[in-house]
Amino acid sequence: MSNIETRRNATQEDINEFVELGDGLIAHRYNIIATSSVGYDVYERSTYSGMRHSSFLGTKEYGCLGDITTRRLPSSIDALPAWSDERSQAVKTWYRDLEAMAERCIHEAFPKDFEEHADEGFSIGQQVYERDTLAPGVITDIDEDGIATVLFSNGSTDGVSLEHLTTQH
Repeated sequence: MSNIETRRNATQEDINEFVELGDGLIAHRYNIIATSSVGYDVYERSTYSGMRHSSFLGTKEYGCLGDITTRRLPSSIDALPAWSDERSQAVKTWYRDLEAMAERCIHEAFPKDFEEHADEGFSIGQQVYERDTLAPGVITDIDEDGIATVLFSNGSTDGVSLEHLTTQH
């Protein structure tokens, strides 16, 4: 499963979005219940039999999907001697490459979730503090003029210039 998570769901809305990417890959974006976090995974069509993946998701629209980061080892790696350094390194490289592929797919499918305001280094979903009061909040939007909509921990929402925000408490 992908380790990618963002804090882009300040209002904790229900999210369950799939994007088909080609080559049989399907990116999934979903809310993590009772948090402001959003999780991401990348799947491919699979079956519950055959053990091609160790993690599955069943959907009405796509049927059985296997998480690409849990693909079965290729026979060339599986044939290496158990507990050998060679096998250990090959397995680590195999799964690291799958994670990197999943991350590229997630960024391709949901690019707005990972955009940062280039001039200031702020991004939507980021935990911030108002410089003068140190009131904590989460950025829910950034407009082209550098004004961030911030959902503060007391429940209020306000437009704040990026220059008046900090990530340091």
